[in-house]
Amino acid sequence: MKQEPRIQYVDYVSDIPILDKCDFIVSVLTSWQFDVAVAYIHTHNLTNGVLIVESVPFANPVKYRITEEQVSIYEGLFEGIYFCKNRKQPYKIGNLIKFLLSRKTGAPVFLLRPLSNISLRLLSNVCIHNREIHYVALDEGLSSYVPLMDSLKTMYSNTFTVYRKWCFQKLLNATGSFFVKTKEDFGLFDIHRKKLIPNKSACEALEQLYYDRVTPQSDYENCILIFKDYQVIPDEQAVQIIETILDGVGNSDVDIVIKKHPSDTRSSFDETVSSRYPKVRIINSMISGEELVAMYKPCAVVGGYSTVVISSHFIFNVPVVSYSSFYVQNHSVSPMIERHISFFMDQLGDYVTFCSNISDISENLKKISQLNK
Repeated sequence: MKQEPRIQYVDYVSDIPILDKCDFIVSVLTSWQFDVAVAYIHTHNLTNGVLIVESVPFANPVKYRITEEQVSIYEGLFEGIYFCKNRKQPYKIGNLIKFLLSRKTGAPVFLLRPLSNISLRLLSNVCIHNREIHYVALDEGLSSYVPLMDSLKTMYSNTFTVYRKWCFQKLLNATGSFFVKTKEDFGLFDIHRKKLIPNKSACEALEQLYYDRVTPQSDYENCILIFKDYQVIPDEQAVQIIETILDGVGNSDVDIVIKKHPSDTRSSFDETVSSRYPKVRIINSMISGEELVAMYKPCAVVGGYSTVVISSHFIFNVPVVSYSSFYVQNHSVSPMIERHISFFMDQLGDYVTFCSNISDISENLKKISQLNK
């Protein structure tokens, strides 16, 4: 009998064949979500799962934020891996539940996906089929921890619609707690009394995951890793900030590595930096920021409003300098993003150095690099 390929492409989730041995299902859009899912699978010793990789919404042609190469490293964890092509129709969690509940066996099933709120489809399918569902809401980055009202505002412009959705979601979450046997959040932080508490087990699992799959870059012993923001502020301003930082440390004896966002395809920044600072290395690839931190083991990480700026400290215990407070001071971002940045500054100020003055960043980096010599 011909064996089906491990990685397959399907048009819709409903096109995925039902596997009797499936004990869990993972549905993700980004490489960060996938890494968090793998960390959960390892820490809970799950076996016999199915992975669904969603395509970028409304992208034409179809685009993915995860590559086959990234997924294939862990293909032994899954009975099937499916890249879902079509995102024109709204993504239906009901298809995932029906997929799981169609199994012949009655064992509990795990659903891992990056959405902390309980949906009506999830609730209705659990009630109808009376099956034990373990719902695991995966960390999807900084947006996992912002208030529900703000996350709804990014999807809806009408104030009445936002408030109505907020009330309805609150009701669903309260009702769902009686029917969903287990619901847990898994990521960098737990939330206790509106405070972010580092999740030690998740951070340790992610640290081991990244170190296991990368090759250390021994040529960079005293390195500063800079992450360039993309579509958070105007690109010209992002370039100016990084150039100011390089003016302060770019000609010192510390190695500088800059990671651009995979969607940032402009070459003008590369040309400008390369001409002024020939020793600076610029990375344009799909490799995740966390993998780069594991590879280079930098003495410091620098960035703006980005998940990797926060994750670098809590996963790898690397000193982190953020200039996102500069955005707030100069009103460079929307009021909603300003609130988010202020929230993280208040919550994580004991762990992350927030610099509102760009010139202060260079001074902080010089001190850190001197300590690591």
